[in-house]
Amino acid sequence: MNEILDVFRGPVLSLIFVIIALAGIIVTAAFAALIAQMGLLLRIRTREPQPQPSRTRSITYRMPAGAPVVRSPKHSVR
Repeated sequence: MNEILDVFRGPVLSLIFVIIALAGIIVTAAFAALIAQMGLLLRIRTREPQPQPSRTRSITYRMPAGAPVVRSPKHSVR
């Protein structure tokens, strides 16, 4: 066991630390890119114009049943 630890001392140990640090940087950069893409995707979705429902019926106003009818000289109003 001592022989294995002796091998990992010196330049080899620093090389292992550098490899682990590079792997951590790559993983962090990948997650940052994923989060940035999701943010852009959500921003694009909110900018799309929402489809407006087409009006096929005209708006009519109806008086409730039993309401008094008021007559006008030109036309009747209900």
